[in-house]
Amino acid sequence: MQIIKASMQQAKDALKHKWHKAILVFCIVAAVLGTKSLLVSLVSFIFSQGMSSLYATVFTTVLGLAAVSVELFGFCPFYVGVARWLWQVVLGADEPFDTVFYYYETKSDYKKAIEISFNFIWRICGYFLLSGVPFIATTMAKNLVLSSAYFGTVIKTIVFFVWILFAVLGAVLFIILISRHFLVLPVIFSDDKLDIYDAFKLSSIIAKGKISSFMYMVLRFIPLLLLCALAIPMIWVLPYFATSILSYSKSVIDEFKSAYSRTENQP
Repeated sequence: MQIIKASMQQAKDALKHKWHKAILVFCIVAAVLGTKSLLVSLVSFIFSQGMSSLYATVFTTVLGLAAVSVELFGFCPFYVGVARWLWQVVLGADEPFDTVFYYYETKSDYKKAIEISFNFIWRICGYFLLSGVPFIATTMAKNLVLSSAYFGTVIKTIVFFVWILFAVLGAVLFIILISRHFLVLPVIFSDDKLDIYDAFKLSSIIAKGKISSFMYMVLRFIPLLLLCALAIPMIWVLPYFATSILSYSKSVIDEFKSAYSRTENQP
């Protein structure tokens, strides 16, 4: 796992003289997320008072859809811009702070960011359904068995453990499926002319054999990420984590390009 250690060190080196900018960027991200959540909760609390359960459910659903729409069309270009800025940091470029708003500058860039976000969202939903179907089926079976007097304790215990097994397997399957696309943004940042669909396809090809090491790298950050529950460490842990992931992605892409170049040059 030498590449992981090297990527983490490269992230530290890349951020050495840019910590203040990275911390400011992630403070803005945290402020955006916090403000959005607070406003949604506040609006839901104020306007759902006195409503019947049916109207409250409808109102909450509509409010949720509105919040998702604002997130997709309003803030997702900013999140992609933050990732692009960190990618430039990894490359050693001294990008101005305001380039986090890169995808708001032109209509084509904005459209591209929305397309990237939309492709991520529908894949996440699809993978969630695919990995969750067995769990949903076993949940229905579990509720039926546990609430029935016709089944003994042994059968109920077996069904309960089968339900837990499918829950774990579903979660693992979802993580594996979504991890296939951890290289999408770096691939797009490496070639602005690349089609979004092709970027997802290429990222899956490059990620083959690298998902386990990627997951290992994420696991190494869990103790630090848990510290984010204390709020204050978040402002330096998250920039370091995100930059390390992008640094690792760059190493994987460079390795793939090198191997592809050698294959092309062979007689």
